[in-house]
Amino acid sequence: MKPRHRSSIFLLIALLSSRAATAGPPLAAATLDDLFTRLAAHGFSGAVLITRHGETLLRKGYGLADRTTGTQVTADTVFSTGSITKQFTAAGILRLEMDGKLSTGDRLGQFLPAIAKNVGLELAPGQIRDDLAAVTLHQLLSHTSGIDNYYLDQFPSWKEYLAEILKQPLTAPPGTAFSYSNSNYDLLGKIIEAVSGVSYERYLHDHLFVPAGLQSTGFDIPVWRRERIARYQDWTTRDWPFPVAMPLDRPPGLRLCGSGEMLSTVDDLYKWHQALLGDRVLSAAAREKLFRPVLDSYAYGWYTGTTSRGTRVVFHGGFDTSLGTSAGFYRYLDDDIVLIFLANTNMNRQLNKEIVASWVEAVLFGGEVPLPPAPSASLTTASLPQAARYILPSGAGLEVSVQGGQVVLTTEDPAAMLLLVFPNAAAADSLPEDEQMTRLFRGWWEQQKKDLGDIVSVRQLHMLTRDFEGEPELQMFLLVRFARGEQLVRAIRSSAGRLFFNVEKTPQRLELTLAPQGNSFYSAWSLRFQTATRIEIAPGVLTIHGRKAATIARRQEL
Repeated sequence: MKPRHRSSIFLLIALLSSRAATAGPPLAAATLDDLFTRLAAHGFSGAVLITRHGETLLRKGYGLADRTTGTQVTADTVFSTGSITKQFTAAGILRLEMDGKLSTGDRLGQFLPAIAKNVGLELAPGQIRDDLAAVTLHQLLSHTSGIDNYYLDQFPSWKEYLAEILKQPLTAPPGTAFSYSNSNYDLLGKIIEAVSGVSYERYLHDHLFVPAGLQSTGFDIPVWRRERIARYQDWTTRDWPFPVAMPLDRPPGLRLCGSGEMLSTVDDLYKWHQALLGDRVLSAAAREKLFRPVLDSYAYGWYTGTTSRGTRVVFHGGFDTSLGTSAGFYRYLDDDIVLIFLANTNMNRQLNKEIVASWVEAVLFGGEVPLPPAPSASLTTASLPQAARYILPSGAGLEVSVQGGQVVLTTEDPAAMLLLVFPNAAAADSLPEDEQMTRLFRGWWEQQKKDLGDIVSVRQLHMLTRDFEGEPELQMFLLVRFARGEQLVRAIRSSAGRLFFNVEKTPQRLELTLAPQGNSFYSAWSLRFQTATRIEIAPGVLTIHGRKAATIARRQEL
């Protein structure tokens, strides 16, 4: 007889109903520092600024600004803000409207000839379609234009980029649907240039940044000290055919444009927040427009929303998986709290604004924070392991290296990735099978056209609770074995009782920074799954420790 246990479905319901109360006194600023210190030990690198009622709770840099030199991040380090740039573009358009130079009701068609001339594109008769010409600036600003999402670096130059925008059909009639598109804001940046007669950056600098007191925001205009700018050295940056670590050295397609890549600091973004509280850069009417939601809670360069406490929040992030960028800018209007973080890593494409904001909110308002293990030892040159390659019993390879004084473990093998996040997967056959979940999953799987064959077993590896749009949900991570392979599957149960299944995508590469725990032990932390794994690096052997299993990898002799 198969071993039986309480159904995970009923356990999910029980956990939802017994979720910890979020009421409680705000925790000390030291808790915030502890949170980011622990994250930094596991790979986070960035600057963080958190204020409440105008008082600074945390202003600090964590991790490395440059892995090759070991330069530390400080609160003054300059980072790419990614798509946070869009709010500057939106403000630039509203400033031009304040000055009577344009209107958000103007149509794109009246600006396209000037943009085409500026980028060297000779327009053929009829090349500007009527539906595209009819798109308004309001629709560009609110991502309701129907223009598809492209990136400037996909094309040799702006000339080819604009030609593609003119050629492709709209994804929806203008004004009918929200669809996030970087092309909207790239076009708005060009409109600022066409109307103002100066470069996009120059206009923002003179009419927004100087009045707001921003001294470290821009790209080509500020006189930078290069060592002050963070390098982007995630594994994802290696996919580029040219160096991209230093933003100032990137080719034109990866430099500043209307949709992203503005350089700034946490202090300057806070000054920008302060400027938006008054009339220094925008009038009250323009600010009301900036934050008025259109569709899907998106306004002009800002998302708008309501917290689980019923208070207002406006926010935007910057996230570029291929360049290693991650950033978040949250303004809790009723709570009078500001959260800004700028990072030069996305921690295996897992460091997003929602995770950071949810943890900071939990610290400030009382709630559960899944703290990574604290490092319990410091690394010295003598204690650093040697760079080496290890081979698991499956034949999968693990690479250990030292970067900027931190121990980094990488792999490109899916089986190894599973073990590093869920070490008990090595003992999956000994785990009890959840028969009810197997039946539910089988019904979903039979509706999918997959090539892995019949289901052999479904076993639970991990479970966690999360908030989704203000409501609690529970997630179970299942190892599903088929006749021809296996998959990691996420089962999501909402507070309303609905059950969803999603097959987890395997990244091309996993890169883990290991936090020292003493006596040759280290901890690895997964932001995505909120799991900690103990790893032991001894002479000739690397061991991945789980509660139910230990997997040994042996050093490959060269």
